[in-house]
Amino acid sequence: CTEFLQNFKNFEYLWTKDLDEAFSEFWEAESVEPPPEMVEAAEGEATAAEADTAAAAADPADEDEEVMKGKPPLEAFESKILHYRSVQDEVNNLVGHKDIGWLRVDSKPVKSQLVYWAGRWVSLYT
Repeated sequence: CTEFLQNFKNFEYLWTKDLDEAFSEFWEAESVEPPPEMVEAAEGEATAAEADTAAAAADPADEDEEVMKGKPPLEAFESKILHYRSVQDEVNNLVGHKDIGWLRVDSKPVKSQLVYWAGRWVSLYT
């Protein structure tokens, strides 16, 4: 019985860890500074954009500032997405019920919720 329960407790982090906090930690840990030539190009574009007073409502200089701050590379996002998709597959492969003596434990509702939470983690990184 404890062994059967442990199969599901391995996924406890899916619902106990705060999604926003985890994403903030990921962003800080995985962010990389852009190469100097990219920063220089962005600064040059920002100067040109400032000189053009008839620019569209969306200011490209704002986007360039975001680029210069550093973001996680797409590979880091892809890695997280693949990880949580594999967690979904792992949960789907767990047994749907367990007979313990004369009692049958139906774990389908638990599996369903674990797949749901793993999906929320996938969505977080997409």
